[in-house]
Amino acid sequence: IMHMTHSIWVLHDETQFDSQEQEHRSVCVTMCTLFHWGEYLFPTLICACAFVFGLVDGQSFLALLGACSVLMSWTVMMISSFFDKIQPWNPPAWLNRHFGHPDELQRWGEKWCRLNHSAQKRQRHPFAITLIMLGTVFAAFDFRWLTISCLVILFFLFLRLLSMYKEGNFGWATALVEALIEAIFLQSLVISTAARPMLDASLITLLCAMRQFGFQREVRAGDRIRVVSLMGLGVVHFVIIIIVCLAFVSSFQATRWSAFCASPNIADCQFQHIGRRSQLSESYTPLCQMQFPIGNSKHLKIADFGLFASLTYEPIDRVEAALQHYFPTWRLDFALRAEKGTAKQPTDWSRFLMFTSEDNRTTIIAIRGTLDAVDVLQDISLWMIPAILQTIGLVGPDIGADCWGIAMARHANAFPLCSVSLQSTYASLLSVVLDMLTTYPDRTFYLTGHSLGGGVAKLVDLELTVRQVNPRPATIAFSAPGLMLASQVLYSGHVSSLEEFGSALSSISIKPTGDVVSSVDVELGSRLAAPCTGFALQCHSIYSTLWHIFSLCGSSATTHNVSIPCTWPVFDFKSKMSWERTIETYVTKHSEHACDD
Repeated sequence: IMHMTHSIWVLHDETQFDSQEQEHRSVCVTMCTLFHWGEYLFPTLICACAFVFGLVDGQSFLALLGACSVLMSWTVMMISSFFDKIQPWNPPAWLNRHFGHPDELQRWGEKWCRLNHSAQKRQRHPFAITLIMLGTVFAAFDFRWLTISCLVILFFLFLRLLSMYKEGNFGWATALVEALIEAIFLQSLVISTAARPMLDASLITLLCAMRQFGFQREVRAGDRIRVVSLMGLGVVHFVIIIIVCLAFVSSFQATRWSAFCASPNIADCQFQHIGRRSQLSESYTPLCQMQFPIGNSKHLKIADFGLFASLTYEPIDRVEAALQHYFPTWRLDFALRAEKGTAKQPTDWSRFLMFTSEDNRTTIIAIRGTLDAVDVLQDISLWMIPAILQTIGLVGPDIGADCWGIAMARHANAFPLCSVSLQSTYASLLSVVLDMLTTYPDRTFYLTGHSLGGGVAKLVDLELTVRQVNPRPATIAFSAPGLMLASQVLYSGHVSSLEEFGSALSSISIKPTGDVVSSVDVELGSRLAAPCTGFALQCHSIYSTLWHIFSLCGSSATTHNVSIPCTWPVFDFKSKMSWERTIETYVTKHSEHACDD
């Protein structure tokens, strides 16, 4: 079986090993052999699993997809086993008259366009796997027409694999026709959906030509790069499709999760009172002592902004009651959320709440963080490139913060179908902020948010800084990603020195220890460290951050006599291995705490 590894991964070379026994001991040959066989068996295994799962779970379309895919995959494998016995078809007479030497054209196609049978099958395997996996996802979400579409495309792919055994010396002609049809379909799709139709269509044509003719066919490294890049892009494509499906499903579902108890009346919930601490750690003193003026010699502290940010995750009909519990003298002025089925639906994905103090001297705009798959899509659109650059830095040279990273982020919008604009990011929030600054020039404004909300708040602060708007609202962001590369993606180089604006930003980022999200991208502006002893996802929670600040600072972390719900999702910060679902379970296990009745 070791000699059956003649592929792009390991071409059998008699001079490569001193002996056959040495070749058998080679780990590379063994691994490449397993990959070579898995490349052919993987589609069948996926189809079989989809069929079995569809039967067990009662999903008929998933079972249909799996059964049809298994049948087509098995048919192709059986036909390929007696390929030598298949007689090629006789082309039309007019084709023979115009092309007297089709064998030479076929040899040219096999050398430069990968038209031999093994190469064609290998090229179509990743596409077939992607179709099967996408069909499985669509069937799992009960998107029937999308599932049928995947099945129809898979059937045409099946017919194409069968037809190539009958092409003979005229495979180059059918390949050209196939390429022409696919190019017309792709360009029509791009022109009808892209924001820059002609530019994107031209760039896609150029990239396709570069990919087709850019790798020397007789050099194994070229084919390896081709297959590995195709597999990597397929994985990214698959993940994004899953997120889009989740976003589509979640857009029709109302989120009723609340950090308070399930009782309709918040007053019926149990609360944990935040007591006073006599000694504070000097390393975290700013978290406890930093003050932000709101007029009449009053002020807010960092934990207060965290509580405002946490209110954005509450159901809209519970926000006012939750606000009255934390800040009895404040009121809810405005709430922007998705208004389904109305013409008032905003063009971007920003969701925020606006709170105003009793004396109308201060307004806090709190932006919601990542709560559903729609928010994840906005995360991807802004911070995917910084995350990719930092991931590359983990295994190779760090190119994220130097000129290479900035150049890649700045020119990201030049790629087809990948443009990110202000209008699709936070235009509604920026419009409200500018309008409020103009309408109430004597009022003090603050921006706050958690995760994605904090990142968007910092982007608004950067936009106001670039526009030289004064005075600007101060921004307090919790567990938010950085700005440098994301701002380059957004502005695409229209602002020459965004780094210079970093010192002028009025934003403060609260970064919990161990949080992964706030480590994405390079930070602009000020940053404060917050304690956390949990895992990455645990430390990212706004409730976990507030719980650690309260446990560190006590009542000095806030300007109000705060009691927090016992149903807050937190964990035991004394042990990394102990996950505590709520404060109530924590205080039950620790006698030094007690929830109030």
